[in-house]
Amino acid sequence: MRFTIVFLLSSLLVPALASEPNRYGNLARYKGPDGDRYGVVLGSKPDKEGNHYLAPLVPPPAQRQKFTTFPAYKDQVVKAHGADISHTRYTKPAMANDVNNHHRQSPPSLLHAKGAAKGSPTYNAAETLANFHKSGQHSGGRWPGSRRRR
Repeated sequence: MRFTIVFLLSSLLVPALASEPNRYGNLARYKGPDGDRYGVVLGSKPDKEGNHYLAPLVPPPAQRQKFTTFPAYKDQVVKAHGADISHTRYTKPAMANDVNNHHRQSPPSLLHAKGAAKGSPTYNAAETLANFHKSGQHSGGRWPGSRRRR
């Protein structure tokens, strides 16, 4: 019983602690209105609520082309929570500089992410909970260690 509780809590806590920081110029995945999209991180520090600002990349016309070769929208910014962003191994600091310079002259419109992107700490925690429930290791609708009343 205790192992189940410790395993569940650690699976929720570890991804959030081990997640990479959102660095300036990193390409990251976020949840857009039509599914997962990519964007470039425009700031290295989140705001008071833990949100980061990303410039969305222009979506590629074909799936075979790399998303790293496409430019970012300069007239839009997406606000997404740090735990809802999935990191990639690509960086484009020059693109982030170009977008930020453009924003100084003309402010962008603000969009909001629609949830957790695949691979983000929040998404992974939800998947862990769903798999835990499907596996049948839960106590049949009762909390572990609770007694059935008669």
